[in-house]
Amino acid sequence: MEGQAGNKKNYHSAIHAPFHFGQSRAAIVCVSQHPGFFSYKHAQLLYRLNPLLTQALFSIQNIRQLKNAQEELEEKSKQLQQALGQATHLAQTDDLTQVLNRRSFFDAAEKELQRCYELDFPLAVIVLDIDNFKPINDYYGHSAGDEVLAHLAQICNSHLRKSDILARYGGEEFIALLPETTDNQAAKIAKRMQQAIAKTNLNGLPAGVRITISLGVAEKSSQQCSIEYLVDIADKAMYAAKRQGKNQVALYPL
Repeated sequence: MEGQAGNKKNYHSAIHAPFHFGQSRAAIVCVSQHPGFFSYKHAQLLYRLNPLLTQALFSIQNIRQLKNAQEELEEKSKQLQQALGQATHLAQTDDLTQVLNRRSFFDAAEKELQRCYELDFPLAVIVLDIDNFKPINDYYGHSAGDEVLAHLAQICNSHLRKSDILARYGGEEFIALLPETTDNQAAKIAKRMQQAIAKTNLNGLPAGVRITISLGVAEKSSQQCSIEYLVDIADKAMYAAKRQGKNQVALYPL
């Protein structure tokens, strides 16, 4: 064997103590350059160290196993959180348009309405419906109609803030909640939506084919009302817009 300086070292005495570690066999080996350096007492001491060394090795193994188990648990927990997040998203989202579904909208909107009442902030609702949507499905097919709905939801969302909530209300009807917004402010946003849809060739339709939407706007009253009532009066305003010729915005009260 070579030393640190490259000198060859000769060992003239050695003792060893074999032991078992699980399914493995190992040994403690001590060597010396001096002949007869080790005595019987050294051998006894070495054998007494066997149980301590075995226990230490088992402890190291248990620590490694515990660390591996902890890492595996953390990874499983991360996967579970991701799965729960995906499940929650699926439960709250309309699969076709990727905006909130009706039930999730009312859950979120009720909380936001109460917050705005407590802080005395305005809050507005926009209800919009595609004009003459049935002929689109009948003439171009339901798959084309689905593409129209998905694209329309994207355009409407692009005109809203992160704090606003857009949802599919049912069929070709959508609803938006605008916290801290008056009816006049919401009407301007609704007008921009109406104009953007009217001039856009939506996915699923041939070039040059356009659709229009009618929109109704309502603001929460000074006396506390429910989100259902607010949606209902915005819906009435939307139908008034249709009666007045479609492709326009109407405010409640009419």
